[in-house]
Amino acid sequence: MLFSIEKIATLLFALALLHSFSVPVFARMAQKQKLGSFSQTILHWWSEVELVFGFWALLFLIIWAVQAGPSVPFTHLTNLNFTEAAFIFCIMIV
Repeated sequence: MLFSIEKIATLLFALALLHSFSVPVFARMAQKQKLGSFSQTILHWWSEVELVFGFWALLFLIIWAVQAGPSVPFTHLTNLNFTEAAFIFCIMIV
C-alpha cells in the first residue's frame, strides 16, 4: 500500500475544496465553448456546485474499493446511521 486511505481522502478533499472555489472559472470556460458540444457539456457539469463533492466522493470510493477491496467501502457505508442527517434534511426542507 503506497498511501494510506486517510492521506488519499485528505488529498481528494483538498482537491474538492479547490474545485468548489473554481466553479466560476469552469462556468466561464463552458460559456466560451460551442453550445451543445462535448467540451461545453463537461465544463458545465464541472461548474455545478452540487456535483463537485459527489464527483470527488465517488472517486474516493472507487480508489478505496480498488485499494482495500470492494467489500470494505460497501460494508462501511451500509453500517452508517443517517438518522441525524435525515432529520437535518427534513428540517431544512420545512
